[in-house]
Order: sequence, then C-alpha cells, then structure tokens
Amino acid sequence: MKWPWEARREADDRALDDEIRAHFAMAVADRVARGESPDDAAAAVRREFGNVGHVKEVTHETWGWLWLERLTHDVRYALRSLRRAPIFAVVAILTLALGIGANTAMFTVVRGILLRPLPFHDPGALFLVSHAPDRLRSIVGPSMTDKEYTRYRSLTSQFVSTSTYNRYPATLLGAGEPLRVATASVSANFFATLGVRAQLGRVFRAAEEQLGANAVVVIGNRLWRDRFAGDPTVIGRSISLEGYTKTIVGVMPPGFEFPQHTEIWTPLVIQLSSTNSRFQPVIARLAPNATVGEAFGELRTFAANEERADARHNDEHFTAAIMPLRDGIVGDVRASLYIFAGAVGLVLLIACANVSNLMLMRAATRTHELGIRAALGASRSRLLRQLLTESVIVSLAGGVIGLVIAYGGVALLLAAAPPDLLPRTKEIHVDLVVLLGAFLTCIITGVISGAAPAITASRRDVRDALSETGRMTTRIPLHAVFVTAETALALVLLIGAGLLVRSFERLRGVDLGFVPDNVITVTLDFPDTRYKTAALLHDVQRRLSERVAAIDGVRESAAVNWIPLSQTTIMGDFSLDDGRSLPPGYMVLKPCVTAGYFAAMGIPIRQGRGFLASDGPGTERVAIVSQGVAHRLWPNASPIGKRLTMQDKPTPGDWMTIVGVVDDVAQEGLAQVRAEAIYQLLPQVDQPFFINHLNMVVRTDAAHSALVAKALRVAVREVDPEQPIESIMTMTSRISGVVAEPRFRTLLLGVFSLIALSLAAIGIYGVLAYGVTARTRELGIRIALGATAGGVIRVVLVGSALLVLPGLAIGLGTSLIATRVLRTFLFQVQPSDALTYVSATLLLLVVGLCAAYVPSRRAGRIDPLITMK
Repeated sequence: MKWPWEARREADDRALDDEIRAHFAMAVADRVARGESPDDAAAAVRREFGNVGHVKEVTHETWGWLWLERLTHDVRYALRSLRRAPIFAVVAILTLALGIGANTAMFTVVRGILLRPLPFHDPGALFLVSHAPDRLRSIVGPSMTDKEYTRYRSLTSQFVSTSTYNRYPATLLGAGEPLRVATASVSANFFATLGVRAQLGRVFRAAEEQLGANAVVVIGNRLWRDRFAGDPTVIGRSISLEGYTKTIVGVMPPGFEFPQHTEIWTPLVIQLSSTNSRFQPVIARLAPNATVGEAFGELRTFAANEERADARHNDEHFTAAIMPLRDGIVGDVRASLYIFAGAVGLVLLIACANVSNLMLMRAATRTHELGIRAALGASRSRLLRQLLTESVIVSLAGGVIGLVIAYGGVALLLAAAPPDLLPRTKEIHVDLVVLLGAFLTCIITGVISGAAPAITASRRDVRDALSETGRMTTRIPLHAVFVTAETALALVLLIGAGLLVRSFERLRGVDLGFVPDNVITVTLDFPDTRYKTAALLHDVQRRLSERVAAIDGVRESAAVNWIPLSQTTIMGDFSLDDGRSLPPGYMVLKPCVTAGYFAAMGIPIRQGRGFLASDGPGTERVAIVSQGVAHRLWPNASPIGKRLTMQDKPTPGDWMTIVGVVDDVAQEGLAQVRAEAIYQLLPQVDQPFFINHLNMVVRTDAAHSALVAKALRVAVREVDPEQPIESIMTMTSRISGVVAEPRFRTLLLGVFSLIALSLAAIGIYGVLAYGVTARTRELGIRIALGATAGGVIRVVLVGSALLVLPGLAIGLGTSLIATRVLRTFLFQVQPSDALTYVSATLLLLVVGLCAAYVPSRRAGRIDPLITMK
C-alpha cells in the first residue's frame, strides 16, 4: 500500500529525472555542436553536473515532506522488525498495555471527579462561604448559622448571589408506592446562584421563602420519569411530602441532582429566633470584578463583628473560610484519588523498566544488524530514531489494548466503590480528553522505555558490532539499574498495600460490644404530620413490636431510635441527683430502647437488670448506663439505684433510677472509641423528636433470616400502609457498609501491588534468563574446570540476589517517606510498622529468587562440550 504523499513523491521523482536527463542531453548536444566527440562531451557534462544523487536529495529537501517519508520508512522497518520477533513484541505490548490501561482508567476517574467542570454556569465563580466552630468542623463542614447567613447575604458586596440549603430524607406519597426520597430545602435563589434552569415549569420565587407560601416543590428528572412517566402535564399536580401537600412547579433537567442525589427541592423558610443556630452550607457566586482575596477580607471583617456581638463565640474558636464549591463536593476523596493515581504511576514505571530491559536484550542480539546499517551510512541519529520508532510503536499498540483495559477497569472500579464514596460518578467516562491523555501517555511511555536501549545500541563501535564477539554483549549495567528500580518501586507498593491490609484487619477485629450475627434491622421515619404526639408514636411502635414478635423464626425483638453504626446519634449532658457537676464538656449518647433490646442485640448486662416489660409510662422512670459512664461517675461504687435526669429544670417525675449497667458499644463507627451511653426506656420518652426515627431489631434463627425479612415488610404494611421503609438490612451488612471505604482502598492498592510484584518477577526472570544465555560459554568453561551444577546454580542465585538487594534497600528507604501519606487511612497501625516492612521485603526477595530459579536450573544443565565448540 502506498500513502498519498508517496505516490506524489514518485511522480515528482519521475519529473525530476526527466528534467535532469533533458538538461544532460542539452549540455552534451551543445558540446558536440562545438566539436567534441559524444563520449568526451558526455564525460565532461557528468563532471560539471557532479553528484546527481546529491542534487536529487537537495531537491527533495526543498520539496518538504521528507521527514514524513523517512518516518514512513522507519515505521515500516519497525513493523517488519517486530514481526520477526513476535514473542518480544507480544510481551512488551501486553506489559505496557497493563500500565497504560491502569493509568488511563485512573485518569478517567480523576478527570470525572476533579478535573471536569461542574455542570453549572461559570462554575469557577462558585464558592462555599463558612464561619463555623472548629470543634464541629468535621460534623457541620463549611457552613454558617441561619442568622449569620441572612446578615451576610444582605451585607456582602463581593458576591452577586448567596444561597443556602439543607438536606433531609422525606416520605413521598401520591406518586405510586410510598417512597423515602432525598430532599433539599433551598433558598429561592439557589438555582439562580448555580446558574441552572428548570427543564419544565419554573424554580422558586422569593415570595415562596415565606411560611404559608412554601407549599411548592421542584422535582428531579429521574423522579419525574420513574414516578410520573415523564408526563409534561405534571406541573400543578399535588403530592404529599412528609405529610404536607405540595404542588409541583418545576422539573429539573437530566443529571441535576445537587446536593448529592437530591430528587425533590422545597423552598427554605428561615425563621430566626434566639435559639436558632442551625449550621447550613452557604453557596455564593463571586461578582465579576471581585477577587477571592477581597471576598475573604470582607468575610473576616464580618466574622469579627459577629464574634464581638455574640457572647457565644467567646467559648469556642470559629474559623472563617472561602473554598471553591468543587472542593466541597469532592471532599476527602481527593487524597484517596491522588494516592491511587500515584500507585498506578508506579505500576507504569515498573512496566517501562521491564520493557526497557527487554529492548536492551533485543538490542544486544541486533548488534550485527545495527553495525551493518551504520557501515552502510546510517548516522547515529538515524539509528536512534529507528529504535525509538520501534519502542513508540510498541507503546501505541499497548495503548490500544490499554484502552480496552481502561473501559473495563472504570466499570469495575465504579462497581466496587461503596455507594456515595465517589461523587459525580455520572461524569466519569472516557471522552476525547481521556483519549488524548492516553495517546500522550503512549508517546511518553514509548520514549521512556526506548530511550536507554536506543542510546546504548546506537553508541556501539561499528568494528565491534561487526566482529563476531560483538554479536553478544555479556554485561550491560543498565539491566541491573532497571531491575533495582522496579524492585524498589514494587516494594513501595507492597508495603503500602500491606499497611492497609493490616489496618483493615484491625478494623474488622474491633470488639463491637454486641453480637451482630443473625440480627435484622428495619428503619422507619414517622412523619410528624401524621404522628404528631409521643402517644401516637408509642402506639405505632407497640403495634409494630407485637406484629414482629409474632413472626415465625424471631427469637428476640425490640426497638431503638438510633441503631449502632447508623452514623447518626443523639448526644448530650445530664444532671446527677447527688448534685455533683459533670466533667467539663462531658456528654453521652442517649439511645431510647424498648425492653428486650439488650437481648436482641447481644449486649451483655454487667450489673443489675435490663428493661422489663413491666416498666412503662405509668411506672417509675428507669435508665441503664454503660460501663464507661459507671466507671467515670461512680468509680468505686455501684450506680444501681442512683438517679439522674436529662432535663435542665427537672420536675420530680423527670428523674430516672439506674437499674442496670451494660457494655459500651461501637455506636458511632468501628474506628471510634466505644461510646458511653445512658439508655432510656422508649415508652417513657414523651418528646416525639427523640422517637420519630425508629429501628426494629430482630434476632432470628439463621435458617429463617430470609423469610423473616419478607415478613417484616408485610408487618409494616399491615400496621401502616402509607409508611415507607427506609431500609431492611442485617447488622453484618451494616458493618460491611461501615468498612466499605477502607476495604475499597485496600482492595485497589492490593491489586496494584500484585501487578507490580508480577512485573518485577517477570523483569528479574528476563534479566537472569538473558544473563545465563550470555554467559553460557563462561559457565560451560567453569563446569569443564570442575564446577558442580549446584555451584553454578548458586552463582546465578547469588547474582540475582545482588540485583534485588539494592532495590530492596532503596525501596525500604523510600517507603519510610512515601507511606506517610497513608497515615490518615490507617487504624491502629503506624506507617513504619516493622512487621509489614519485614513481610513485604521477604515476600519480594522470595519472589525474586523464585524468578531466578528457572534460569539458574538451566545454567546448571549446561553441557560444556557443546558450549565450547
């Protein structure tokens, strides 16, 4: 096949030849006309014309495109050369495909989450404005109180639009089966601040921020299609949201679900009062001529005035901050992505080192061929370019396969990631930018992996290359350099993965304080529009408990407002009957449970008793404390019979008598210290706010778990057909969800480290196999002089150890620095954990020796008679 420029070049060459022949004939004819013989005239003209070939080359240069022609020749030559070495080509292409594919997959994820612009108008002008207490920073995030927000919104001159929102789950009725949906109350200018318009209908008006005028909602596109069949007349239709009737006024465009996964938006009504101190995110759009520095200066002045005016601020430290909205959406996942990107970068470097080694070996076997080309006039730069062309072609071929790996890798990564861990998942896909990045990666990888072999091969002396001894190079220091480098890189990844594995094991081994096996939980949120009083909530809880207890296979059942590991708790202080003050800042969890809760959860009772069925609204108020509370407040005495209250101004009926002590449990998370708690009897709680969120806890026989789960759903429907179930799940599933994120990190880094380990083993094997081949004559002489097979094997193994040991030493030193970035992800494991370092080092050493065993065995079987012929 000829390229278009080649056909054009041949036509131009023919025209040039014709022109040269015409000039030659004219010059000869002129001399003959002046009396010279034809032969003398032709000889004289040849002398005048000089080197015709050089003239043609100069003419080609003036035509241009010569570089393209030479590149075409180089590519063809490289393809023929690779076709003659299929094993080398396949191994090198697959090795680079692995590294390029992993890097492309990770770049796709990083681009989707960190680099792709937010789907809002001019997203670079959107910021989160915060003035929050340091003590609550991890809980409330960047935010302001309602009062600060309303004042700041009216004062700021650096932001053209300032809005706020809060998220909550709500029960949707009137659109098919009852459904719990993610809902956000937003200020009326929320959509205008983001620069997003409704696809159908409208968004909110300023007047709808007022109580009584806020009975409107905007729904998401997915909800519109799923529950309303994409009906364009849905505008004006009424639905019930958390028991309140709302009118749909708008439908948002596809893909808009901000804040995360929101499906319904309602107007936010801020009612300022002396007790209103809710912290909510504040999103602001920077004015066209303003700068972030000017906006921050304005915010600091505002914050200083607020702290002077509010005595509350004297007790704790607040921090004012302005951060890009993108940073708020990405959150903590940025650090994880950087670590994973660094890990796949190391994998690619190891792959490059492997391919470089392969090319060095191949270049050594092509010394004679390269010498002939140099003898025929090929310059060093031409040889260098030819060899680099081969490596780039190998890399591009690896990139094509790598794209397939990247597509599959992204799908696997998103499937393996825990729900809600990765934001903006819908924007994670391969696009033109990713393809361009993959192409550049191929070019850079090809140059990196081919540079050293090309430079080494092109610098060889022509006479040595053409001599018989020059056909095989016995020692190339670069081999050792590459093996050392990939050993060091692989060890860094192995140690990092080992630290995460040990951390994950410690996390899974945490003593929860309860027995999670065979426990099923049902989570319900009762809307305050239908369950306005504690009496109504107690009645529905009682009827539910009776129905659940009657289900076949249920051994124990009970109810609790906030189940352990649900990531939401109620915490506060309390008062003691003996008048003692609590330690400064001391607060405890305050779960509300029914009788039988400790038996259903498997929480041991250490003193006294649990709650009884006879305890109830008409009996003495009772409480049970955890061991942490007992040890802290009554270290040398039993708390049984002591009294306490949760009320600031208690009446005689508000005091509770402690009747038992139970174990502390892991209420807030596996990595948290087991929480100290005071358990209240749920039927004795008379504040609806504490008990409108309910979890039924059921301990079953293992054989009946699936049937019980189905029966629980039926029981809820029978008690209240309009009550949606937020979730039905086992406690082991809940624990699995809690550890999903560290498990995902461990899995991903583990996969990368295994790839690195495999590549390192292949690299060591390749170098030693080549070394044995290159030293066949030397080893044959040793055997002929009396060396035993065992001695030869030992020599080769020692040689492999000398290749690996420097890499291990460098890898250990690098790991001591590099693994510090994992500190925040580790639980009860230090980044310098000695056991992990020793284990990873020994593993890599063993793998290296195993890789060396096959070549060493081959060396031991060398026949000296054959090798010395």
